[in-house]
Amino acid sequence: MIARMFAVSAVLLCASAWSKPPSKKGGCPGGDFEACFKEGMKAVDTGDEVKAAKLLEKACTGGFFRACGPLGTMHAQGHGGLPVNLTKAYELYASACEARSAGGCVYLGRALLNGHGVKQDVALGLEKMQTGCELGEGEGCYLLGTVYEYGELGVTVDFARALDWYQKAIDAKAASGQFGLGTMYLLGRGVEVNHALALELLGKACTSGEPRACNNLGEMHLKGLGTKKDASRAADAYERSCKEKEPVGCQNFALMLDAGRGRPRDKKAAQKHFRFACDHGQQVSCDELKKK
Repeated sequence: MIARMFAVSAVLLCASAWSKPPSKKGGCPGGDFEACFKEGMKAVDTGDEVKAAKLLEKACTGGFFRACGPLGTMHAQGHGGLPVNLTKAYELYASACEARSAGGCVYLGRALLNGHGVKQDVALGLEKMQTGCELGEGEGCYLLGTVYEYGELGVTVDFARALDWYQKAIDAKAASGQFGLGTMYLLGRGVEVNHALALELLGKACTSGEPRACNNLGEMHLKGLGTKKDASRAADAYERSCKEKEPVGCQNFALMLDAGRGRPRDKKAAQKHFRFACDHGQQVSCDELKKK
């Protein structure tokens, strides 16, 4: 099964791709608000959301606007001990974007596109998403590509524009852009099928840590698309995808383990991965669990 694109409502919570305004001194670790931001993002990664919320709040309030977007997402999702507050989240995104934070503009665009904390405004949402892309946030470029590839939110399908946005994401060093473009060439969506190019793009994206690309790379190895059939390499790619919590990758890896393809048969491990995939919306995995 091929992994598809994220919808524009997908969460973007990443420290590395934000624009960088000057730091300001304050009572944070290391003596400045940038240190608060970095420590806050480390706390997100380690699962200490309460600590993360407090540090990001200090950084954002202190004028380090890279922190405002992730903080807004915590308000939107009710994480870190914060009550769900979509209006507060929108206000934080708007402040970050106004300060020319690339990630802040992407968050803001997503909120406008989905009507989260503000009246839905697709045109303005696309405009803000584009601003984030132009400021260097590759994930914003990628999300614009998905809008035009799949015709989301009433936007007319436009494969040429989708290709252009995916290429811009690649230029901004976003592995998701390679995933998007590679999958278009794999499936022949708006372009001639080109398995060799798809294999190259998906391979690079997988190496960069894009789990959906690893899944689709596994499909290519399993079916011999652009390369010889190799169940072992397919299982390797599916496993890598699953380790990054990609449900489709976990489902495909479970199918390999259950059948003993590319890996020794391991029914217990297969059950575990089927359960995770089922819990995350993969019906094939739910059906497999019912058979056991």
